[in-house]
Amino acid sequence: MARLRNALFVALKWKYFIPATLALAFILRLLWVLTFDARPESDFLWYYTKAINLTQGHGFGDGDIPTAYNPIGYPLFLSLVFRVFGISVFAAQIANVVTQTFLVYAIYLLGREVFHSRLVGRMAMLLLAIYPNGIAYTSLLANESLYLPLYVIGCWLMIRSIRVNPWMALPAGLCIGYSSLCKPQGLLVAFIILLFAIKIAAPHKITFPRWLLTGVALCLGLAIVTGPWVWRNYQIWGHPVFNNTMGINMYLAHNPIATGGYVVMTPEMIKALGNGNEYEVDQQARKLAIDYIKRNPSELITLASARLMYLLSVDFDGAIWNGPFSPDKTPIQVAILINAMIVASYFYLMITILSILAVIYLPFKMRLRKYTFPTIGIWICLYFTGIILVYYGMPRYHAPLIPWMIIYSAAALMLIPKKKFASDEEKTAEGVA
Repeated sequence: MARLRNALFVALKWKYFIPATLALAFILRLLWVLTFDARPESDFLWYYTKAINLTQGHGFGDGDIPTAYNPIGYPLFLSLVFRVFGISVFAAQIANVVTQTFLVYAIYLLGREVFHSRLVGRMAMLLLAIYPNGIAYTSLLANESLYLPLYVIGCWLMIRSIRVNPWMALPAGLCIGYSSLCKPQGLLVAFIILLFAIKIAAPHKITFPRWLLTGVALCLGLAIVTGPWVWRNYQIWGHPVFNNTMGINMYLAHNPIATGGYVVMTPEMIKALGNGNEYEVDQQARKLAIDYIKRNPSELITLASARLMYLLSVDFDGAIWNGPFSPDKTPIQVAILINAMIVASYFYLMITILSILAVIYLPFKMRLRKYTFPTIGIWICLYFTGIILVYYGMPRYHAPLIPWMIIYSAAALMLIPKKKFASDEEKTAEGVA
């Protein structure tokens, strides 16, 4: 075991480690795309058709009817890809290969910044490069392939803005703002980081004027990206709408047939929504959900464990969406997908155990060496988990937790075994929030 650990440390310090790991991530994802031709369905089909509409100059909607059912972020990105390379699922999949490879580099930057250790960043990079469910998602037209790189690089820029230059919050706002046009829940992540600015800046102090300047730069970046979208929706519906599914999702989580996961609406539920436009239907769904919560407040508690189970229990949905039991799959493809599900389960179990170990043990170890354990990732994970307690859970929704779980897992692997805490490159590492 000692030899294996030493070999790992030598590999991580190799001067070509970063380009080699990026090449590995790119090749694994490219091979997956070349092996599996996943046809768009469900939300993925929605993104695809809306991207085609934008590419062909028909606007963002269903025919002549504008939509904000989901934000425009991922379809707009796909439409730009289609304008350059032509409309095809394969072009979108290759774009996913590129964005997911960039995510591998982004997690290196974030992991290094959070723990002040290049070894932690590089280990996180390696873990994400071989992350099975992430690889399986490459062939799917899922907005996570764009959302996660923007979200991770936005978190890195936001932390850097607190420590180095307040104006780095401007590009942080641009990245996190566009990530929220893929998944609206990500909009508040930057403000969570800003809230913990005093601890993130430790051991140095951050003055109130500098903190305020950081906040202003952040809001400016967010407004530049999200402002036109909200204004467009205000012009259509007379309200500053971000998306028209928040009420629908609440209704799916709070109704007589709610299970804690996704449910299909009954005809009675659909009828209760009325015949209004998209915005009116979403508002009616929100009203129905809130009324149901008021009449059945105990269900918030009784279904909480079920929602968490649907959110966190498995991590092989990428392989499932690739259709392992579809009749068009060859025996070899079926075998690969089934084995991918098994490998993904063990990998997810490993990073879960390691991240828990890091959260429990590292604060004690780091305190002995006068370092502060970084908790910012924990708060962000709790934020995303708390959202599920109000809505409903499914494996796809834990995607924003995975980068932080991998970073903490990398810290457990790199920092716990070491006799001398600071990495060779950074003798003067200090703690962060």
